[in-house]
Amino acid sequence: KDAGFENGKAEGYRAGKDDGFRAGKDEGLAAGKDEGYRAGKEQGYSAGRSENGTEGDAADRATGERLAEALRAIDRARSLSEILDTLATCAGREAPRAAVLLVRDSKLVGWRFVGFGAALEQGTAFETSLTESGIIGEAVRSEAAVGGESSSAPLPPPFAEASADCERVAIPIAIGGEVIAALYADRGAVDRDARPARFAWRSALEMLARHAARALEAVTAFRTAQLMTESAPKPQGSPASSEGEHAARRYARLLVSEIKLYHGAEVAA
Repeated sequence: KDAGFENGKAEGYRAGKDDGFRAGKDEGLAAGKDEGYRAGKEQGYSAGRSENGTEGDAADRATGERLAEALRAIDRARSLSEILDTLATCAGREAPRAAVLLVRDSKLVGWRFVGFGAALEQGTAFETSLTESGIIGEAVRSEAAVGGESSSAPLPPPFAEASADCERVAIPIAIGGEVIAALYADRGAVDRDARPARFAWRSALEMLARHAARALEAVTAFRTAQLMTESAPKPQGSPASSEGEHAARRYARLLVSEIKLYHGAEVAA
């Protein structure tokens, strides 16, 4: 009896030890997996934030450099038409579709289109009344930038698609308190997916438009002041007289440029 008891006790001990070992192993494995999962998730989260932050910083730097170069390009322009052409080109880098239009009395006349297709490559072929130009007319009347989703913003201009998920912006360009042109741009959901941007694209366009307006004013004021300071009578044939003639020619080119800018159709006729 005693021997059987001891044998049974020893066998039960071994069986209990084996079962306990397996149960403890399973429990430890589960606890370890939970702890490892939490640690791995935290590490992955930190790594993901770091990588995304690096990419975002690079995108911000690229946007800043692009805008700085756009401002420099506008500054390098030496005529009214060159400034407007440069503005349209630079705006086309911030939005998939951009246009610069001139304000003539109660009409809008196309100057330069980017991203709207071959039919509008010759911008001066487009003309519409301000009352039928939607968001652009609103920007001209209010003398302020107008933008938003199509559901809340004024109607799109006739040359743009009326998409339900399209973001738009129209920005007036004023010289001496008078709106002489407008910048329009838009982008849809597909464009947002293809061209993600951390920087506010509408703010970037407003910066470009306002800088272009100041550049237009500066060119006009500088050439006028230059003519006034060099227009005093000089003896014929003297170097000063020659400089005055050059100044007069420069001012004449400015006037011709303005005539072509504001009366393109009449010039063509």
